[in-house]
Amino acid sequence: MKSLLRAAALVLLALLLRETRARADETAPPAPAAPPRPAPTVVSTAPPSKESPRWPIFPLIGLGSTRLQGWNVQAGFGYEPGPRTGGCGVSGPLAVGHYGQGGHGAQAGYGWCMSAYGGLSARATWLHTWGRPRLLETRQHYLGVEGRVMFMGFHGVVGVLRRVEPSGGAVPGPDWALNLGVGIGY
Repeated sequence: MKSLLRAAALVLLALLLRETRARADETAPPAPAAPPRPAPTVVSTAPPSKESPRWPIFPLIGLGSTRLQGWNVQAGFGYEPGPRTGGCGVSGPLAVGHYGQGGHGAQAGYGWCMSAYGGLSARATWLHTWGRPRLLETRQHYLGVEGRVMFMGFHGVVGVLRRVEPSGGAVPGPDWALNLGVGIGY
C-alpha cells in the first residue's frame, strides 16, 4: 500500500509541475515583434484567435484522506468544451474513480472554476467498503453527494452517504454517514 501511495504522490507532483510550467509559459512576456510586412491581399472578417487549439478532455488526479475511507487516490477525467476559465481545474462535467484503504468507488459531477486559484465541484458518489474502512462495516454499498472546495492545489470534502442495502439490524453500522476529508489535487 505504501508503494501505491508513493507512486500516486509522484504522479501527482509531476502533473502539478507540468501545470506550473504551463502557467509560467502563459505569463511569459511576449516575444519581440517581427518587422512589418506588406498587407495581404485577402482580408479575413473573423476576429484573430488568441487561443491555440487544445484537447477539451484532461486528466484529474488527487491524493487525500477522508473520514470514511482513510487514505485514497483519485483519478479521472474532466471535460471543458470552451477556453480554460482560470487554470484551477475543470469547469464542466467530470468523472472520477477512487481507491483507498477503506474501499473504492466512483463519482460523477460538475466543477466550477471560481478564480485562477480555486473552485468548487458537486459530485454524486458511490462507495463500496472493504479493507479497513473508518466508521463503517466492510462489504457495504453507499450512495450520496459530496461537495469539494479547491484552493491552490488543495481540496476539502464534505458529503453525506446512505447505505444502499438497508441493514434492518442484520449488519451493524450506520445507514447514514457524514464524510469529511482533505487532500491535494482535484
